[in-house]
Amino acid sequence: MQGMFLVFFSIVVGVSALGNLYIWRLGRWFIPSGSLRIAYTAVFVFLAVSYFAGRFGQRLLSYENPLPCALIWVGSFWIAMMLYLGIATIAVDLSVLAAKGLSAAGLALPSVETIRRIGGIAGWVLALLVVAAGYINAQNRIFREVKVLIASHLDAPLTIAAVTDVHLGLQIGRADLDRMVDRINRLNSDIVVIGGDLFDEDLTPVVNGKFGDALYRLRARYGVFAVTGNHEYFSGVERAVDYMSKHGIRVLRNESVEAGPMLVAGRDDRVSERMTGKKRLSLEEIVKGRNGRPLVVIDHTPVSIEESVAAGADLHISGHTHAGQMWPFNFLTRAIFTVSNGPARFGDTNVYVSSGYGTWGPPVRTGNRPEIVKFVISG
Repeated sequence: MQGMFLVFFSIVVGVSALGNLYIWRLGRWFIPSGSLRIAYTAVFVFLAVSYFAGRFGQRLLSYENPLPCALIWVGSFWIAMMLYLGIATIAVDLSVLAAKGLSAAGLALPSVETIRRIGGIAGWVLALLVVAAGYINAQNRIFREVKVLIASHLDAPLTIAAVTDVHLGLQIGRADLDRMVDRINRLNSDIVVIGGDLFDEDLTPVVNGKFGDALYRLRARYGVFAVTGNHEYFSGVERAVDYMSKHGIRVLRNESVEAGPMLVAGRDDRVSERMTGKKRLSLEEIVKGRNGRPLVVIDHTPVSIEESVAAGADLHISGHTHAGQMWPFNFLTRAIFTVSNGPARFGDTNVYVSSGYGTWGPPVRTGNRPEIVKFVISG
């Protein structure tokens, strides 16, 4: 396992180094040689290594030491900048190639140096604006109401408040959690669902910050339910589940429970099979004895939609994708998952994949909105 981590870490560092070397040219094109370029390079190197330095600092000092935490914040923003500076650098390089070809054909065009200088300035300005706008967008969560018509019988409409991918920890803190709990409680829902990745990568700031006091305030008529996500396994699944259970949240681990007129089935995330070496129970096994009750399935990663359809689930709720979080990764999640964001319907089964509440890595969202979802279910 340690050998695999070292290989993975080496690949990440290598890709990061090559990427940073590539986008460093964007500033070099408009910053004159001499002391200004040396200063630019020094700042650039600091930004490029800040995230890795912060992670190592946490291991050497502590997870909550202000210095490595500050470095991680800086480095997280820089990851987002790398993406959009990379796109800008590619655009400039393609423009230069096009200009060279057109000039060879006899067209009078600006020089390569001029194109690079203007492109470099525009690239940096646009990347900064996009990342700043993405940060503001990530802090402004929306409330989304989704009406769901099911084939099963219900005497009266039922409401479910759902949130996924909160990623509590260093970046999504106690103040964010308090606001989320208040907004969910104002919905007065019959059921509250937490669809995985409630925690980020370490429970230390959650425990020390007494985040559980806020979680304990969540209220719903028939109960508050959660499932594990991949990050619960990364942070230590037993500890994460125990923390949720001690603070009023029923964690469904490949099991189903009655919640008013509904049967709510929760599945451990698919990463559990890799982390534990055990195959998770099939949905058919989990919902034995359903007795015709309307069925809601919660599975963090949207890879088991076919199972929910086969089991006759009325509603399947997932998260995990963050809707790509930063454009253009939304095209990648669309290619990977049958449903990567929003509602869909397969026969009598309604599916909803949430874009999530928090962020992972860069505290930036572009091209999608973080959300709390309220399902209004009618039979």
